Amino acid sequence: QVGSGIMNEVVPEGIRVNAVLPGSPAAEAGMKAGDTIVLVNGVKPTSRDSLSGPTGTTFTLTLRGADGKTREVKVTRRFFSTREPQSLTWHPGDVAVLRIPTFDVGFNGDQIRQFVKEATPRAKLMVLDLRGNPGGVVFNMLQVSGYFIPNTVPIGTMVNRNMVDQFVRETGKSPDDLRGISTWSPNKLRPMPQATRYEVKLSVMIDGGTGSAAEMIAAALKETREARVFGQKSVGMVLASVITPLGEGWQMIVPIQDYVTVQGQRLEGTGVEPHVLITENRTADKDTVLASVQRWH
Repeated sequence: QVGSGIMNEVVPEGIRVNAVLPGSPAAEAGMKAGDTIVLVNGVKPTSRDSLSGPTGTTFTLTLRGADGKTREVKVTRRFFSTREPQSLTWHPGDVAVLRIPTFDVGFNGDQIRQFVKEATPRAKLMVLDLRGNPGGVVFNMLQVSGYFIPNTVPIGTMVNRNMVDQFVRETGKSPDDLRGISTWSPNKLRPMPQATRYEVKLSVMIDGGTGSAAEMIAAALKETREARVFGQKSVGMVLASVITPLGEGWQMIVPIQDYVTVQGQRLEGTGVEPHVLITENRTADKDTVLASVQRWH
């Protein structure tokens, strides 16, 4: 990927840094999660486009750290690897944090299997960390779901126009009856069966960078496993789309399917709401969301 290497969101003060990818230009410049970009080349940023530019472009960023102090750094856009590794870390009280940064390129199902196998006999609480996970391949998400949800339990339904028209014809109900559509449809998504299943206490961490397939599993665990969700509302981008090249570097993205959870929630445009909202972002020295999870445990 080419860029600066941060997961971010636009806030009234500028652009808040939710995560910094290891080995990225931002990491090399000393940027940290919890920083807020208040100026880009002396101008207050109003969108993510403020950080866009050709490869080799250098920006002077004025940052306000989590401690309230300001500093300046220079970041040069360049190519770098975005493959943050999956991980399993242990914390006091036999709390296992399973970090999955993506369900796309870089996802390793065999490694996840080993992590869950290691955690299942020991962990008193499993924490699925999906912060900054933009989603990816639904099949990979269904694999992970199978470690926590039986494959006999539906988690949601992919919805298209033909399905909604058929639902209205057969039931006479409103096309806006999302829960009715989810219940009526025989084409439900279900987890992939797994030999190991973690059935003890479970929580999920999400933020404004959690999207697509990551939102789908977060909602599924919330609805079917009563998993406690901590952090910030997810982005709300789950439309299945077809990408068609138009030439000269242009592409056309056409949504073809929507997604509705088993309880009838449309995630597109709404996202997953956490049980415990935590607006303070993690920093290099402090993970407020994880600390809240541990207090709940």
